[in-house]
Amino acid sequence: MIFQIIDKIRNKIALKKLMKTNKTGKFNNKNWKLTYDVLGIINTKPIRCIFCGTEMVIRHSRLHTSPELNHQNPHIDLAFKCPNCDWFTVFGIPVPKDYWLHILQLRKKMGIGLIYAPVESWTKSDQEIIKERLQALGYW
Repeated sequence: MIFQIIDKIRNKIALKKLMKTNKTGKFNNKNWKLTYDVLGIINTKPIRCIFCGTEMVIRHSRLHTSPELNHQNPHIDLAFKCPNCDWFTVFGIPVPKDYWLHILQLRKKMGIGLIYAPVESWTKSDQEIIKERLQALGYW
């Protein structure tokens, strides 16, 4: 409950600060593709684990602005996890302000917020592995 409240507050602050700027721009990154859906962005080339070489799976997408830069640099953080060795990494991809706002509005309509985890794209084996690991840690 508290995390949902914090997420809503962050959302409002980021949106207010971002709306004060009037910069829009073009997206010129051949490694990433804008999806115009709730995920926001996707890689154009497979991302492989640096430890075992397995193709990594998207874990979540987060709309983000940096307080250090006065919230004027909208970007999408795309997190990947290796299904084999569990290595986790996040890419911060700058996107045009108008696109960032478009994705935010899509997520608001769906009641998602700033962070979206595409659980439907995870395989059943991924979910079973996660459940087994959580059980081993005493969560069930």
